[in-house]
Amino acid sequence: MASPAPLTIRRIDRMDFALTPNQESIRDAVAKICARFDDAYWLKKDKEGGFPADFHKALADAGWLGICIPEAYGDRVSALQMPRS
Repeated sequence: MASPAPLTIRRIDRMDFALTPNQESIRDAVAKICARFDDAYWLKKDKEGGFPADFHKALADAGWLGICIPEAYGDRVSALQMPRS
């Protein structure tokens, strides 16, 4: 019976979790919209219930809804490339 081949150890580089400039611009643009909806807004929504239509509309108006929908179905890929604020 042949002995097993020796194990080779590969060097694994550390992952870089730093955001790219494009990712930072997306984060900043979405954060700017979200900042308009503070804790008091969400507490009121929790107490009263209902869909946060104004929050949804703000995200939609800025082009952030539908960005993960395939292009064939009317995606918003351009929002990922050049976010609107």
